[in-house]
Amino acid sequence: MSRRTKTVTITVKGRDQGKMFLITEMSADQAERWATKAGGAMIQAAQNNPDSNDAMGLIFTGSVMTGFATEEDIKEQPDINWEKLSKISNLMLMRLPEKQLRPLLDELMDCVQFILNPKHPEAPQKLLSSDIEKAKTYARLRNAVYELHSGFFLVEGL
Repeated sequence: MSRRTKTVTITVKGRDQGKMFLITEMSADQAERWATKAGGAMIQAAQNNPDSNDAMGLIFTGSVMTGFATEEDIKEQPDINWEKLSKISNLMLMRLPEKQLRPLLDELMDCVQFILNPKHPEAPQKLLSSDIEKAKTYARLRNAVYELHSGFFLVEGL
């Protein structure tokens, strides 16, 4: 089975308007390693700041992402909206210290290619820093990559 892909066209007015990007799903191994690093960082952030309002969210989200939460732990939370947890996990990720966050964000951007010629979307090229002219475009693309990969929250087959 091939990896999932998604084409993103920037529609917001500005220098990147109309630009197209191809997002390709990470391999299962890459995605698992990324989730383990991200989840572990969330757990560590919660342990470093146990009194913060985010501590429990970071611990639970990190536990699910790393696989430390057991089937029983997850089943004990019957009211969890897994789609909402995916969105919350993205927000929790952004609360990590920059030193831990930056490599994780860079790995997400490795999934993005630039479609130089929209008439030939079948020929994307490696993303260069000069392909993106607005900082907000990075956030939009990272969110799209995260959404493509957040299926691990849908707890299939439990």
